[in-house]
Amino acid sequence: MKKNMTNENVVRITSDKLCLNDDWRNAYERYAKAITSKKILFDEAAKFLKKTFPYRKLGLLRIYFSIAQSQNPSIECDLRILGQSVGTLCVKKNKHGEFNLSLKISSEKAKHNKEYLNIETKANPPRKPYAWDSEEARKIWNVFVNFKGENTKTHSDEHRLETLVLSDLAKGHISDGKVMTSIQPVMLGSIGFFQMRTPLSASNHKIADYPKYSMREDGAACGGGIDILARIVHKKEVGWRLVIIELKDQNKKSEPQPEVMQQALVYATFIAHLLRDKESGNLWYNIFRDQKEDKFLDEKKELKIDVISMMPPIPYNKKGKPLYEEGEMDPISVPNIPNVTLYPHTVYIDADLQKFKIKNVNGTLIDDKKEW
Repeated sequence: MKKNMTNENVVRITSDKLCLNDDWRNAYERYAKAITSKKILFDEAAKFLKKTFPYRKLGLLRIYFSIAQSQNPSIECDLRILGQSVGTLCVKKNKHGEFNLSLKISSEKAKHNKEYLNIETKANPPRKPYAWDSEEARKIWNVFVNFKGENTKTHSDEHRLETLVLSDLAKGHISDGKVMTSIQPVMLGSIGFFQMRTPLSASNHKIADYPKYSMREDGAACGGGIDILARIVHKKEVGWRLVIIELKDQNKKSEPQPEVMQQALVYATFIAHLLRDKESGNLWYNIFRDQKEDKFLDEKKELKIDVISMMPPIPYNKKGKPLYEEGEMDPISVPNIPNVTLYPHTVYIDADLQKFKIKNVNGTLIDDKKEW
């Protein structure tokens, strides 16, 4: 990427690439139809899972869904502890309308569970997941939900921070201990955090062809994933905005806030194009809304998307001055598509990852969001 590239240039280049390469459209239409066709199944499964696994009894275990998993015949949930994937929960409806559960533990995950979390989880035989009523499944599940986070190093502090932030966003109100009010994560069936992979790789700012367009030959997206996809309500506004959050567990001069923001802008530009896509835009809009009744976007009305860099505060040098200057925050109109504006914001987060606690947040988004 060229030095000193502006936010507007990053958005324009990303938008142009999405127009020149249109194979992503078929892939994301396929993903959207797969998720939409399972809407009733997701809702029913969510009710079943909430009853079977009350949130307060999950401990540090969290449930995630991804667009790749949406194409499986059954519902497959990625299980994570402190952001690390530890196994897969399979939810399948039988011919009698009853839900059956099974548990998958790959040999790689079993190895990482021991290496990073210091927990023993035996891998299931190939193509034979553990039946839920089996002794091994019950044993592993008890290990997961009773995990206290002791004697762990985890594979990634960034994943640990991501899980901490998502856990906070999923809470209802301040009375529940929620720190970042007025922001809710996008979830499928209101139980699984939604992981959204994109057809663009934007983490390496040094490549000349930034951002890199990334689709596999089999038609699957293989670019970077959006760290957190959420909805927010602003002061003096009716309704919500979609939020694209790029999250970092450190704030350093080698990966400063302006670069983190531009990575988020790449992904937000893709979401803008996705929501304005004639074939699947409204499908995705209603997936992100996660409501019973569908609504449709009007191209004549401005679509506002918040774009967030979330990271610890900018550090200071020995002279008491910031190591670098914060990047530009002007709104950006997305070219090549009608009436979409990206609104950059900052969130600076101070968290104790060992105690799994958010101590403080500030930034332009915190100042502008509605308070409940």
